[in-house]
Amino acid sequence: MRPFGFIMKRNEKLYFCTNKKKEVYRDLKENPQIEVCALSKDTKKWIRIRGEVIFDESEEAKAQVF
Repeated sequence: MRPFGFIMKRNEKLYFCTNKKKEVYRDLKENPQIEVCALSKDTKKWIRIRGEVIFDESEEAKAQVF
């Protein structure tokens, strides 16, 4: 598990952002299988989502980040 400080919704998908120089980026390129775990503030319930990372390096995605 690794915390991510950035998340956004784009095209009905969750987007996370990291630097290509970080170890987590290299790890995700090698093994794109992920699991996201979060806690709702309102209901105090946990959610767990499993999936596969798809890298989006489009200019439109970068523009939305900034």
